[in-house]
Amino acid sequence: MFPRGYVKRAYNRSSRVVRTGADVELFHNANEENLRRKYGLENSFVLLFVGGNVYARRVDTIRALHVLSKTYDNVRLILDTAREREMLTSLAEKLGVKDKVLFLHSTSDSELAEVYVACDAFVYPSSASRGV
Repeated sequence: MFPRGYVKRAYNRSSRVVRTGADVELFHNANEENLRRKYGLENSFVLLFVGGNVYARRVDTIRALHVLSKTYDNVRLILDTAREREMLTSLAEKLGVKDKVLFLHSTSDSELAEVYVACDAFVYPSSASRGV
């Protein structure tokens, strides 16, 4: 860690420290009931997939929901992503799980923290899952 003022002295510029990792205070202050109540998820087991650059991961997550929903009626999925919603909605409809998928697009860290604390499990399929 550089001593305070290092950038100012070395480059005559101001600087700001950006911490890596999660801001745990956001999670401590988030309320899981808000989102669950808002979307009727109170009695559901909620899976979460956030972002992702690989379309196949989002597809695999919906496919996993399809498989799980055959055994567990109360499982739901939150996809917090702005990518390929039309195609993903079409896939969910084709697999018969459209009513179990909630599409969100969190625009701030505090919104995303609310989503994380409202969910029971985070899902992020590996790229090796293709073709399984």
